[in-house]
Amino acid sequence: MVPGLAKLAARSGWEPPSLASPDLIAHVRARAAAVQAVLTGPYRFRIPAAVIAAAPGKVALLACLHDEPFARLGAARTSLCGAAVVLFNTPPERALARRLHGPVAATGPVVGFGVEPPTAIAPLDRLRACCRIPGDYLVFIGRQHRSKGFNRLITLVGRYNRRWPGQAVTLVSIGAGSRLSRPPAWLHQLGVVDEAEKYGLLQGALANITLSRMESLSITLLEGWSVGTPAIVDRASEVLRWQVEESGGGYAISDERDLDDALAALRQPETRAEKARAGHAFLAARYDWHAVCERLIAALPGSAPSPP
Repeated sequence: MVPGLAKLAARSGWEPPSLASPDLIAHVRARAAAVQAVLTGPYRFRIPAAVIAAAPGKVALLACLHDEPFARLGAARTSLCGAAVVLFNTPPERALARRLHGPVAATGPVVGFGVEPPTAIAPLDRLRACCRIPGDYLVFIGRQHRSKGFNRLITLVGRYNRRWPGQAVTLVSIGAGSRLSRPPAWLHQLGVVDEAEKYGLLQGALANITLSRMESLSITLLEGWSVGTPAIVDRASEVLRWQVEESGGGYAISDERDLDDALAALRQPETRAEKARAGHAFLAARYDWHAVCERLIAALPGSAPSPP
């Protein structure tokens, strides 16, 4: 949706098209009285809105709220304010809900997601050989699309390599998305890889970099920290900036000079190790699955209040 259309859509009551499931909603309505809670999400789809209406007072909505035009629609307000509890991934996400739809939309707790340690990590020498990755490299994991900051990332890395040809870096991208028809030699678009290869490439990277601004929590940053890889993120993303600043596990950048400084710092082994340790400690303290599940269960409608 073009951002300028958000207000018009909100006034007209337009809702984004999405999947519907009358049978599922009928089942929720029939079973609502017999269950403690119903978990649904994310906010922008039709099914969660219908679930909230079918089981009033019982629904926990996993918001996954981004600062996007859809978030400003009346349908978003209805879901965020109509659920019994809204579960957020980060404090900045909850602050966004408050800014857009008032305090009623932002009363729920921050729960987040858990990340497990990898069960296998592919050897870096094999990955370098098969993927032809020379020297220092950055890794991007996610959908290779403008909305995820991928175009800007290519621009910034290309300019860096032209400014510092003796310290050029390779950008390795992992995930779905269209490939450039004539990619620069320093861009390796690998597409979808298996989990062991993903973690091997993450572990060997100078940094795990993403310039996406459409996030409620970056799982890929957590995955990078699980194998000791610092992060570089876009300072304009409140969520990713919070993850990096709260953890100390990387750098938030605004421009080319910031990228120069971040890469120069991470090329110092002691600095990179310090950032890696900080990110890993943050992950272990907050995103262990046991701790996440405890927060989730305590937040569900009908749960006993947590002791002070």
